[in-house]
Amino acid sequence: MQKSRITRSLLIILGICLICSMSVGLYSVSKNTVQMQWVTGTHGDNEADYRAASFDILVDGQQDSTVNFKAYATTKLSDIEKQGDTYLPNSFVPDAYQTHTITVTNNSEVVVDCSLLVTRTTNDDRVFYVVLPDQSDIVQGLYTTTDISTPDKVRAYADSKTFKDGKLNIGETKTFTMVIWSEHDAVFPDTDGDGIADESTKKLTELSNGVPTEEFTLNYSFDQAD
Repeated sequence: MQKSRITRSLLIILGICLICSMSVGLYSVSKNTVQMQWVTGTHGDNEADYRAASFDILVDGQQDSTVNFKAYATTKLSDIEKQGDTYLPNSFVPDAYQTHTITVTNNSEVVVDCSLLVTRTTNDDRVFYVVLPDQSDIVQGLYTTTDISTPDKVRAYADSKTFKDGKLNIGETKTFTMVIWSEHDAVFPDTDGDGIADESTKKLTELSNGVPTEEFTLNYSFDQAD
């Protein structure tokens, strides 16, 4: 009889221990689930956590990260002149270049460092681009007195002007203008190697390498600012 009572007591104790272990396990799973919601930004009761890492990126008012370009004419950045307070585009006119408006909004609850990496699909070296802070006057924004007499120099200058990183305050929106064009000297032959293309009567559609085209992908990354 006594042995039976001891056995029942042991079973009861083991049952209590099992229940306690299950409770601890359930609490652990629940706690980890909340942590996962913080990481993944789940909607619902965790909406405040979701907003901790939220950004809007628009290209021409649409949620997109790609920009496509096809040249309809060639131009030369070095054709831009300044006469007094006036900037003359000469060949650098809207029909010869393409623009896109890019907006980035920080909906997070922290200040962030924003970085931009632009990648290209076809890597057509006849196509040039620059990403400027919001610019109402493209010609004035791109005018320079530096030497941009060859395609390589134009490419280096455009890269130096392109936005790569900056700070975004809580709720702040930054606007950028992407300008894309095809440098004349990069499209047509340069038989004497002086960096200036030979005069050509060919149309773009008649080029042996085809019409200059490119697809750009805008890759943004964000890190909490110190």
